[in-house]
Amino acid sequence: MPESNDHDGPQLPPEIETSSAGAHLGTLVATYPWQMPPIPWRGYAMWGALTVILCGTWGYLAGAAVGVVWAALVFLMLGIPLVLRRRSRFVDKNAQLALYQHGLVVVGANGAIRVARYDSTLAYLYGYSDDTFQHEADRPKYYTGTLTDIAGQSFPLNGFFETDFWLRGGYTDPQYWASTIHDGIVKACFASAAAELDAGGALEFGPIRISATDISANGQAVPWPSVQEISVDAGRVGITVDGKWKPLKGAALELIPNFRLFIALTDHRRHQAKPDEQEPHNNGEPQTD
Repeated sequence: MPESNDHDGPQLPPEIETSSAGAHLGTLVATYPWQMPPIPWRGYAMWGALTVILCGTWGYLAGAAVGVVWAALVFLMLGIPLVLRRRSRFVDKNAQLALYQHGLVVVGANGAIRVARYDSTLAYLYGYSDDTFQHEADRPKYYTGTLTDIAGQSFPLNGFFETDFWLRGGYTDPQYWASTIHDGIVKACFASAAAELDAGGALEFGPIRISATDISANGQAVPWPSVQEISVDAGRVGITVDGKWKPLKGAALELIPNFRLFIALTDHRRHQAKPDEQEPHNNGEPQTD
């Protein structure tokens, strides 16, 4: 996993070091600065040219009164990049995401500091595909979501994202830190959660409840021996039974916290129900198209 800066680089701000020590987060793993993408002038130029052509034609056919609408649209096309760029000038200079052995410290664009531990956070963190003028094979993904801090309060965590048409400020290299966060949660929570299930307990992941005997959503339970696979389709979590996939009622992906932990535990219970079946190699990547 590449680090955005190594340990020979600048020292972390003392606020981050104090926060990590107070939460006993352990060794620093990597840091990722908050960054605003450059203005996508190519995309704006294309949209601007299209706007001029359409509005010019519209104004010619409908009369001069439409010139007001045309001028407003052109103003917006020229003004949006400048407004976004101006906003980036006010980002806190220490804004970054610092990953540690047992959790993370986030300095937001506004300078606010949030601390989360892998053994207690609820991570609603997902990767979404952007298909704007992109082929299926090379569609970029933007990562966005929320986590809960050590006080149980939710805070946003968004990845840096850039295309020819859209831009989103965020923490760089989200494909690495998002996966690291989910893996950290699995490492911190899997053993105790699996033991609780094996002992006859039950766990809830948003609208989904899993127990030693079945998986259920909104009161509709399916025993583990019948479950062939758990997967996501069009943003919905579903199960495959008798070769047919069906969504779990009310189980939208965005409502499932700690998705990779959820997949690891469901794979564990399915394997316990079918000991002769090989353990699946599902990394539980929480992505939706």
